[in-house]
Amino acid sequence: MADAPIATRYAQALFDAAKADGGLPETLEHLSLIGTLLREHATLRQFLLNPDVDPDDKVGLLDWLLKGSWSELVRSFVH
Repeated sequence: MADAPIATRYAQALFDAAKADGGLPETLEHLSLIGTLLREHATLRQFLLNPDVDPDDKVGLLDWLLKGSWSELVRSFVH
């Protein structure tokens, strides 16, 4: 991520927030699950990367897929 300074800043901010909350393991678990979904489901990946889809709809779909089990921190980060 050295060549992606914006992504690095966001990742560091999420890490810091999760650490302050004591939720690092939970945050890693939720991000790993989202990563698995994106790798294994091309249609989902295309939907989420489509700039014409409203961000609220994208987060709503992820919330439905994850059955609301992700933390508010990760939900806010993804949104």
